[in-house]
Amino acid sequence: KTQVLSKEIILNNIPTLDKLKIQSMLKHLTQTRDEFIESFNKNNKIGTEDYDQFQKLYDFNPLLIKPFISYEEELYLPIPQLMYWAITEGFYHKICDEEGKKFTEDFGKNVFEKYIEKIIKTNEKIKIFPEFKYNKNNDLSPDFILVKGDEMIFLEAKAAKTIIQMRNLHLDCYKQEIKKAFGKAVKQCVKKEQLYLNGKMKESKDKSIRLPENIKKIYYLVVVLEDFNFPTTELFLSQISDFLSEDNLTFNKEKLL
Repeated sequence: KTQVLSKEIILNNIPTLDKLKIQSMLKHLTQTRDEFIESFNKNNKIGTEDYDQFQKLYDFNPLLIKPFISYEEELYLPIPQLMYWAITEGFYHKICDEEGKKFTEDFGKNVFEKYIEKIIKTNEKIKIFPEFKYNKNNDLSPDFILVKGDEMIFLEAKAAKTIIQMRNLHLDCYKQEIKKAFGKAVKQCVKKEQLYLNGKMKESKDKSIRLPENIKKIYYLVVVLEDFNFPTTELFLSQISDFLSEDNLTFNKEKLL
């Protein structure tokens, strides 16, 4: 039997939080039944020629953003587990949509990269060079350079988020997302590898940074905030190669980790 909720029930069962904060939270997490239907139909293009009923598994669920539904002055929580998703990833996507690209870039630089750095520092056998400026133009190195022995990894972190059309497996959107999530990062790695091999990165603004010179192999590692579910198929690799060719760059797929 479905339990009917109300604001009063919720407020009375969370005594440790201020009631105004709870009410504010509920406001952001609640949608009406009609709003749910409208959002579902709009985001999944229901009733249009773009909707593919055989891809229903990938339909966008509005409860991921607002898990509570209000109907006839009562609240319903159809899938309680989605509340935890909504107050974490859901809020992140909501802020991204409202604040735009700048927030995504700031989050990637100030939060995501710090998280990555904390993880890679647990391996004491790897020497880590976080992003640094070099040469007269103040160009930036990769987000991280990892060195072990005579091998080096250029790591680029991307906080890009997937677009809703990806859930419907549109080929054009798939290609676009490959370029956004991986193509740009790989292009950065290729360009920066050339600069490193030409000795340009030796001109670091921080004199304490000394990159090793006895490197025999260089690899590329792209770390994304979201799971784009891109298998390294020939289509995936060809899209990256095509993207690099726009700048007359070549891509060795063996370098991509």
